[in-house]
Amino acid sequence: MYDTYIFDLDGTLLSTLNDLAASCNYALANNGMPQRTLDEVRQFVGNGVKKLMERAIPNGLNNPLFDKTYQDFRQHYMKHNLDTTCPYDGVMEMLKELHKRGKKVAVVSNKFYAATQELCQHFFGNELVPVAIGEREDIRKKPAPDTVIEALRQLNTTAEGAVYIGDSDVDIDTARNSGMPCISVLWGFRNKDFLLQHGATTLVEKPEEILKVKKVKELKSEKGKCPTDYSLAIALPTTSSCAHNDLPSQRILLRKTSCQADYSLSTLSCPHASHVHTANEPHSP
Repeated sequence: MYDTYIFDLDGTLLSTLNDLAASCNYALANNGMPQRTLDEVRQFVGNGVKKLMERAIPNGLNNPLFDKTYQDFRQHYMKHNLDTTCPYDGVMEMLKELHKRGKKVAVVSNKFYAATQELCQHFFGNELVPVAIGEREDIRKKPAPDTVIEALRQLNTTAEGAVYIGDSDVDIDTARNSGMPCISVLWGFRNKDFLLQHGATTLVEKPEEILKVKKVKELKSEKGKCPTDYSLAIALPTTSSCAHNDLPSQRILLRKTSCQADYSLSTLSCPHASHVHTANEPHSP
C-alpha cells in the first residue's frame, strides 16, 4: 500500500451533485435565467464552483448578471450543501481502514475553502481526514499542484509514497503535475471511457478496491518481466519487444506474459495490449 492518500472530494468521497445542481438552479432562476439539467451540471463540475457557474450562466463571464448569480449560488450552497450530500457507499469503511493502518490522508478540492472544510469536518472529522484544502485566493486550483503540495506540507510528508485519488480528468492532470500516480474512481462524475481518453491508468469500481492498489514500485518485478498482478494497470501500445503466450482478444494477461518492456507509474508498455482491467474484473484462466 501507499503511505499517503490524497483524495478529491466531490464525486470521489462525497456524492454532491444534487445539492450543487439545486443551488445552481436556484441562482439561475433567481436571476431570470434558464435552469440546467442534472446531466448538464454533472458535465460542468470539476474545476471549482465559479467555473461551474460560468458554464451554467448564458454567456458566462460576459453576462452582466454573472457576479450576482455567482454570489447567489455561493450563499444558497453554504446553507444547503448538506441537504442530500453524503459519502458514497463504502467510503467511510475505506477511510476507517486507512486510519487503522496508520496511513496519512488529506482532501484537496476546487470547491471553495469554507465548503470544503465544513463538509469534511461534518462527514469525516479530523480523525479520518485531518487535512482538507479548498479553493483559496493564495493557492492555485487543480490541476496545478499547489493544493496537493500544501496538503503534503500539512501532513509533514512528501509525494514519495503518496497516491492521488479522483474521478475526473482534472484529477488525472493534478496527479501528474504533482508527480504522483493516480487512482481513478468509476462511481463519480465521469465514466470509464472518458477517463481512459484522458489518460487514466488505474481504475477502481468500489472504494474498498483502493486498499488493494499496490505502490508503483511494488508493481515492478524483475527487470524485463511484467508484474504478476495486472488488476490495476493499463497497457499501451509501444515499439517495445514482447514475448507473449496466448493472448486472446488482444488481452494482456500478466500472469502468463513475460514482457521485455519498460513501464512507469501504473502504465505498462506492450505492443499487443489494448485492454484495461479494473480491480474487480476477473483474469482469464
